[in-house]
Amino acid sequence: MAGEAMRSPPATILRALELGIDFLDTADAYGIGHNEQPIRKTIAGRRDEIFLATKLTYMRRADDPTSWMISGRPEYVQLACDASLRRLGVASDRLSHSIQINRLE
Repeated sequence: MAGEAMRSPPATILRALELGIDFLDTADAYGIGHNEQPIRKTIAGRRDEIFLATKLTYMRRADDPTSWMISGRPEYVQLACDASLRRLGVASDRLSHSIQINRLE
């Protein structure tokens, strides 16, 4: 999202739905997950209208927002998916995908 959309994500999502856009893609890295809270309120009761996708792999820390790490480890993937679904207030998404794959050590 950019410009006005950044200032009013709910209005942007609602307008997109009015226009027939039903693909909603989010990531835990955006706002360190805080972006998903207004999305939760906006999609409540409209879950069946939305193809919800969540991205993961970029790990960020709330205590240091400038910190970025990459992890595709199964433990992180499970934690990231569970946390995202909890923030979004949904039981499942339709697509969880990795932004970047890291080499295993």
